[in-house]
Amino acid sequence: MPYVFRRLYPYRDKDAAKSFYEIWVTRQVMKFARSLDAEVHRRFVGLLVKTANEGKFRNDEIYNNIGDDVSEFKYRNARIYSFDDGRRVVLTHGYEGKHRNRASKEKETTKKIKNEYMEWKRGRSK
Repeated sequence: MPYVFRRLYPYRDKDAAKSFYEIWVTRQVMKFARSLDAEVHRRFVGLLVKTANEGKFRNDEIYNNIGDDVSEFKYRNARIYSFDDGRRVVLTHGYEGKHRNRASKEKETTKKIKNEYMEWKRGRSK
C-alpha cells in the first residue's frame, strides 16, 4: 500500500523551522485520528502541538521509545507510532485496544513505512 506523507504542523518561516519540530503524517494516521473519541483526539492534538513547539517529551507515560528508533505517543488505550527524521517527527499509524505483546508488530509496520518514507524523500530531493 503506498503511503502519502504530508506536513501536519508546518512552519513556513525558515528560522522557526530550525527551532521547532515538524509533524508529518500518513493518511492512515488521519483516518485513525478521526476514529478516536473526541477527548482522546483532543489529547493527541495537544501532544503533537506541544511536541512541535517544545520538542519531544521526556515522560515515558506520554511518549515512549519502544526500540529500533520507533516511538509511540500514548493516551489511555490508544497509540500513535512514529519515528524521527532530524527535526521531523513522522507519524506512521495508530492502534487502539489491548496492547499486550504488540510492540514487535508495530515496530515492523513502522520500519516498513519508514523505508517507504525514505524512498519518497529521496525522490523529492531530485
